[in-house]
Amino acid sequence: MDARVLGFTCGAAFAAVVVFGVAPALIASQIDVTRRFAEQSGRHVTTNRRFGGLLAAGEIAVAVVLLTAAMLFIRTFAKLGAVEPGFDPHNLLAVQVTTDTHNITTLQEARTIQNARELIRGMPGVVDVTASLSVPFDADTGASLRYVIEGRAFDGPYHGIGNWRPVAARYFETLRIPLLRGRTFTNGDSFDARPVVIINQAMADKWWPHGNAIGQRVIIGRGTGWDEPPREIVGIVANIRDESLDQEPVRTKYVPIAQLRDRVSASALGQLTWSVRTQSPSDVLGRRIVQLVQQAHGGMPTRSLGDVTAILERSKSHAGFRTWLMASFAGIAVLLAAIGVYGVIAYAVRQRTREIGIRMAIGADPRGVVRLLVVSSLRYSLAGVVVGVACAVLAARALKAFLFGITSHDPMAFAVACFVLGCVAAAAAWVPARRAGEIDPIVALRAE
Repeated sequence: MDARVLGFTCGAAFAAVVVFGVAPALIASQIDVTRRFAEQSGRHVTTNRRFGGLLAAGEIAVAVVLLTAAMLFIRTFAKLGAVEPGFDPHNLLAVQVTTDTHNITTLQEARTIQNARELIRGMPGVVDVTASLSVPFDADTGASLRYVIEGRAFDGPYHGIGNWRPVAARYFETLRIPLLRGRTFTNGDSFDARPVVIINQAMADKWWPHGNAIGQRVIIGRGTGWDEPPREIVGIVANIRDESLDQEPVRTKYVPIAQLRDRVSASALGQLTWSVRTQSPSDVLGRRIVQLVQQAHGGMPTRSLGDVTAILERSKSHAGFRTWLMASFAGIAVLLAAIGVYGVIAYAVRQRTREIGIRMAIGADPRGVVRLLVVSSLRYSLAGVVVGVACAVLAARALKAFLFGITSHDPMAFAVACFVLGCVAAAAAWVPARRAGEIDPIVALRAE
């Protein structure tokens, strides 16, 4: 627990009690009873009603701001839920193992991966299996490396920077990432074979928007000391969102794990993630796969990351928490606004009991009395909504970095917030106003 946050919370609570509890009590204790009766029907009552109306308008303005922010987060969360990651996370099990790359070569690691793939692939219930540096939406999805396109002029030391993903054979088939052109990796893309690379659609659109990237060569990691050879582009795959659903796909390069130089493998492959496509979820199968992976890697520490669908859902947890938190604040603010409007009208009815009784005695329509009170309340409510919308526009700009798929001035969010607060204010005003329409004129005049 943060002591500063606790101290601030306690201080704010104490200040609220003093200002809104003790202060009115002190003011009430100093009222002159004689003057109070003299002013009962005068300017003092009108001033109190106006002050109460302004307080209710302020509550409504705050509620509009919070409710608008909550609607923005709710719509953002809904947009995130509709985003396709670009691969199929269902029935995809992830298992992570620590590798001993400092004591084995890339060739030995590639053989271990190939042997383990064959063992796991032969298990009942397994559809396909592959290995990679990481699984999508994991905390460490890979690295970003500079690259140079061979034969193309450039101004700086490199053409660009993009994601770098070392993967094993059957990676795209296992994750069901669509192949758009060319081919995917096979066991033939070994250490001694021709260096190859597969790029995603975003990188192909950037550098070959009207041409064919297949057959072009890319040098990855120039100037980093990794001594990567030029790699020939042999395939183009669809874009995926493997870091966050609210981030646009980044230009990505996929390279075969078996073709990494020992120096690169030792520094990058400290851990390996196995992705296993199964026919259906099975805890028993998952435990068996973990045991097989650990056995294949010589007993190195191994753990199950669970189903990739669960990993994907966890990646949305921050957006979900922000939505829940803001919705909670908005709900409290709406409740307080309703209580405030109700209190203002109830106070007005109590203070105007004599006036209402006279109106009813000379033939005023009860519905007209109700309408008069509701309209007088809605004037303050409308002022609160207008001020709240203006403040919400400014507040929404500060939330722009947390939004996805919508703008900070999303009309739906503002419209819903205004509609909800308008209905709440009208309902809160109508309840005490309806009671005023049921006042017996004789009882009201006798009470005065």
